[in-house]
Amino acid sequence: FKPSQGAMAEAAASLMKGGGSEVKGGEESKDITDLFGLIETQTMECLNQDNAHPVTHCLGQGVRDDDNVFLQSDCDEQLLITIHFRQVVKLHSIRIKALNADAAPDTVKIFANAINIGFDSAESDPCTQELDLTPGAMADGTVLPLRFVKFQRVNSVSLFFPSNHGSEDQTIIHKIQLFGAGGNSTNMGDWEKVAKKG
Repeated sequence: FKPSQGAMAEAAASLMKGGGSEVKGGEESKDITDLFGLIETQTMECLNQDNAHPVTHCLGQGVRDDDNVFLQSDCDEQLLITIHFRQVVKLHSIRIKALNADAAPDTVKIFANAINIGFDSAESDPCTQELDLTPGAMADGTVLPLRFVKFQRVNSVSLFFPSNHGSEDQTIIHKIQLFGAGGNSTNMGDWEKVAKKG
């Protein structure tokens, strides 16, 4: 029996409710955790950030849980974040939280292992996956499963937010959290077992 991708996504989502640093759900999800400890924090880059509201406000451990601080764009609504990892990772899912409905991003284009990406290439080049971001999901900080097979050997990930829901001049993001595992740790058989149970 091979579970459908929808069943896998449902199982993953059901395991990841809650705001802790580790994806919850018992024995099956033990390898899928918050990847913050594997991020090269010194090389994080965010193009078009307001220096008073930098990317560390939404990605930094501890500070990202404070709703009074946030990442804000500067000259216009676009943001382009690039994150490098200390080792190859498998990227499983992402949580994006934005409490201001009008300034919340409406889309994210995710690029795995992009080299020297800028706004022009982020707009025109095909991405690894694109997600529509609903205001409800952004307000709740819902964990969004990714196409796991497309993010198996990730050295870096770039997140391009082209626009927001209210056509505001600035986009505001309160929290970004990446979930996954180190290069060889995840057994997809575990996720299949969970999907079968559903």
